[in-house]
Amino acid sequence: MTAAKKSPTTQVAVRPDPAQRITVDDLKHKALAVKKVSTEEVKRLTGTSAVRAVLVGAAVVAIALSWAYYVGSRAGAKAAGAQRAE
Repeated sequence: MTAAKKSPTTQVAVRPDPAQRITVDDLKHKALAVKKVSTEEVKRLTGTSAVRAVLVGAAVVAIALSWAYYVGSRAGAKAAGAQRAE
């Protein structure tokens, strides 16, 4: 058997002759490469959505706190104005 060359995109051994028989070792290497690529994609997608969720949550909390401060300061100003009027 001749030495198999590596594919530049997947780094998996490519058989030089397509008519050559597929071995169990070839299938094992291809399955491991597919597993590696799929786990990397899942990690990339879930990591992105988790970060996005944290950022959106932080933005919502910041907006809620700002709104509460604004409403509280207006209520305090009205109360202070009412005390002065008495």
